[in-house]
Amino acid sequence: MFISSKNVLKKILELADDELRDKIRTLSDEERRVFEYFLSNISVGTIIALRELTTLYRVRNARDVLRSLVEKGLLERGSGCYSLSPRIRDLLFKVYRELI
Repeated sequence: MFISSKNVLKKILELADDELRDKIRTLSDEERRVFEYFLSNISVGTIIALRELTTLYRVRNARDVLRSLVEKGLLERGSGCYSLSPRIRDLLFKVYRELI
């Protein structure tokens, strides 16, 4: 069963608290595309993320967008990778439990 990142995002917004909901709703178009990319992939190596976001998702300044999402607490940077923040991962797992 395939669940689109837009449907997942809609469900996350339903489950999120007001602060998180506001952060997500105020994302720029590029930030939203990158966030949806991570909703589908959860964790991605830095090199692959930069390459895919630039070539496939047409994100102009992928590194800056990733940094912005980390600062907003939606992503976290690990050793050689970017991942959804634990808060978002918890919501994502709740969404998948409901949808499956």
